[in-house]
Formats: sequence, structure tokens, C-alpha cells
Amino acid sequence: MYKTLKKLLINNLFHFLRRIIKKLYFKSKFIILKLFNKNDIFHCSLSKNNFLCCEWNFSKKTLKRISQSDIFCLGIRIYDITQNSYGTKYSCVMKESDVSKRLRRFKLPLPIKGGRFKIELGYRSSNSIWITLNIFELDLGRRT
Repeated sequence: MYKTLKKLLINNLFHFLRRIIKKLYFKSKFIILKLFNKNDIFHCSLSKNNFLCCEWNFSKKTLKRISQSDIFCLGIRIYDITQNSYGTKYSCVMKESDVSKRLRRFKLPLPIKGGRFKIELGYRSSNSIWITLNIFELDLGRRT
């Protein structure tokens, strides 16, 4: 029993440290790229209270494109891409939220705890076509 408990603690500690290192890596990458502002940056993470926290920074070219008068707001789309038992991936939009063009970060509740999600940041063009600016995949582990 002692060996099983020890193995379980080591395994949990490993996964905890891996998540911390991953978060630190993305935060440092976000800050460095933000300083140079040559590329679009989009990063998402899960907060302690199970809210999806999305942050982005756009290049001058993208800022010019989204500042057009026919683009009213940005949008965040969340897809569930968790593998199901049939071997296919879910691809329907689970949630879509409108976001002001002036914001650089946005929080929204996740409809499901756990799984893999594809998060898209984009906008709807004047002829109602969805234009994706950036995509981020977030793996939150097994569903509970």
C-alpha cells in the first residue's frame, strides 16, 4: 500500500509540475512576443474558478484589418475536440461569445470540465463569413 501511495503522489506531483512549467513557458513566450509585436499572439488557460482565460495581442497589420468599420466585434468560438468512443472528433461549436475589438483579454465559463478544446479567435465579415485570426488547443485532461 505504501508503494502505491508513493507512486500516486509522485505521479500527481509530476502532472502538477508539468502544468506549472507549461503555463510559465506560455506566459514568458507571450510577454517576449508582445514586446516585439511582429506576430499575432493568442493564448488560453484555465483559471482556478474554471473560467477560460484568453489573451491576445495583434500585429499592426491585423489591428488595421479589424479596425475596419464593417467589423463590429471579435468572437471566441469553443469546439470540443475530445476523442469519443467511435474514433471521430466532435466538431460542432459548443459556445460562441462576442468580444469587443478593444479588449486584449477575455474570460468566459467553460461548459464542460475536462477534455480537449479548440478555441478560435476571429470575426464575422460583412457577408457573414467567419474569419479565423488565431487558434489555440487546450487539453484539460480526462472528463470528470
